Amino acid sequence: MVQPRAATFVLHQYDNSHKPSEDRISKLPDEILVTILSRLTIEEAGRTSVLSHRWEYLWTSITVLNFDVSNFDVSEILSEDTRLGKRVLEIERSRYVCWVNQVLKSHLGPTIEEFRIVFDLTDRCNIDSWIKFAIERNVQRLELDLLVFHGRRSQMKQWYTFPTQCLGFASFKSLTALQLKHVKVTEVVFNYFLSNCPFLEQLCVIYSSDLVNIKVAGPSLKLKYLEICHCARLESIEISAKDLVSFKYDGKKIRIEFKNVPCLVEVLFGPHFSDLIIHNFSEFSGWLSHLKTLKLALAFEHYQQVFSPKFPVLQNLKHLELKIYSCGRKSLLPCMSLIKACPFLYSFTLEAFWSLGFSIIRELEATEKCPHKCLKVVEFVGFAGITVEIEAAMYLIENAVSLEKIIINPCLRVKGKPFDVELTKPERRQLARERARQLGTKLHPGTKLVIL
Repeated sequence: MVQPRAATFVLHQYDNSHKPSEDRISKLPDEILVTILSRLTIEEAGRTSVLSHRWEYLWTSITVLNFDVSNFDVSEILSEDTRLGKRVLEIERSRYVCWVNQVLKSHLGPTIEEFRIVFDLTDRCNIDSWIKFAIERNVQRLELDLLVFHGRRSQMKQWYTFPTQCLGFASFKSLTALQLKHVKVTEVVFNYFLSNCPFLEQLCVIYSSDLVNIKVAGPSLKLKYLEICHCARLESIEISAKDLVSFKYDGKKIRIEFKNVPCLVEVLFGPHFSDLIIHNFSEFSGWLSHLKTLKLALAFEHYQQVFSPKFPVLQNLKHLELKIYSCGRKSLLPCMSLIKACPFLYSFTLEAFWSLGFSIIRELEATEKCPHKCLKVVEFVGFAGITVEIEAAMYLIENAVSLEKIIINPCLRVKGKPFDVELTKPERRQLARERARQLGTKLHPGTKLVIL
């Protein structure tokens, strides 16, 4: 098992002559020392037990149990579907389970602030007892991410189902944040958390195959952040949550109905639903008009017809983020019509994912004059310095008359399978930086160029 690198733990204080002075740290109350240790990894906290008798058992009361070893990756071996790859994963699963069991057996603390399980696990592992352990210790933040190394559909039969027998514990009333990724969550379980966790503020469900119709409602609901992504069978989401601030959805086109969301100021949608919004913008303008932050991911196969010349005006929108998947040949200028619909926009971020073989060279298209008086900050993420980006940048430079800063991140991102990848070739980044610096010569006096 690959474990995180240990941090250096300094016990003694030193005077100017480098002689050990009085050990003041060890004289601190247990509560403070446990708080300090809880900021370390589990391995780092455990190593402090050898410092002295005073420290021997302090680590067993830490309040953050983060079993995240996502830096271990066997995806390349598994992609070949070899017996060796499967064997490696089974060995690592066994080691991971033993590690978690050993820590939980040693843990003496009465409460837990955070409990995270992040590893490729199946329903044959000892997960039920871990959840029960966390619940009994009044866990506040609970995260299960059980399939982080490979996501092939053939592995769906191994997905873990959240156990209904764990429901009903009074300790769930302490839960403030719940994240379930690659976990089968039934509608019974989903509704239970909404109805029986009075302090639940954050709920995230990703890659769950059992949800069909979701209704987020309740008079005592305190939910502020809701994220539902990649739930293949999902057909509808109905939301009536007066405290909801942020909502994220990524998946197929479904029915999403906002009934009572007076505090909703931020939404993020994946490519399929973003496409639906762009094509039917006026139908969604009721709740869109209240937003301060809008984040859309767009697949631009036919985007020349996607953007209407005129959108309903979004008077309250201050921050707009567009994540674009494009071949690199078609202009990005049509998406600027969305900026025109936001007269009080303060910041705009464009994150680009280019398909392999994207085009770099072609003639620049002329940009129209449409002054924007409130736009202050513009950011390009995944900047490659290709023509379509230069066009978009020039449009913003020429029309954002109050622009204060333009940030360019030249990490080239490419749409790939099964995941998006980042190309880190030095020559590509150097070329992108050179073209970014050329843009700097076009800036108005007082506008700052930041190249990361």
